[in-house]
Amino acid sequence: MLQHDLEQAKFGWSHCLTLPQSAFGLSSVTTDRKMALAAALVWSVAYRSVLSDRALDLGWDPQPIKDTSVLEALQTSPAAAASRVWHAPDGELSAIRRILATEASIRNDIHLVKYTRACLDMGTFDPEHVRLYLAAAAHLCAVWMAEVPRATIAEALLVDRITP
Repeated sequence: MLQHDLEQAKFGWSHCLTLPQSAFGLSSVTTDRKMALAAALVWSVAYRSVLSDRALDLGWDPQPIKDTSVLEALQTSPAAAASRVWHAPDGELSAIRRILATEASIRNDIHLVKYTRACLDMGTFDPEHVRLYLAAAAHLCAVWMAEVPRATIAEALLVDRITP
């Protein structure tokens, strides 16, 4: 997601992580573990083949963003958010997790919540690449924050809901 077109971020690239991750998770509780793992692999390859417009740059490292808070970076752009989180000091990672979980949760879209949760989980499962997962969550969160700014949160949360 971090290296590709924003147009596919909300519903395409988010599924490229969450669907394979769920199949992988099911592999521990099914009698046919290999089938669940194969499904995870097929989904990953299928999404990459359909959505990718370039090869992955495995040496990708965003330019650092200086003198801005994580919340400010999230409100600036997806690239700024990803960069700020990628280069955050270790001591800030816990606060970043909380900010991402909060910002995702108050927006009215399950894709963002599901993807953020998947990134937080993956950072736990694969701590060597925690910055990659947190940067990806920040990237998608920034996309949604631009569409649903804090000033419209209350209104967005009421969409399609009946209130007394």
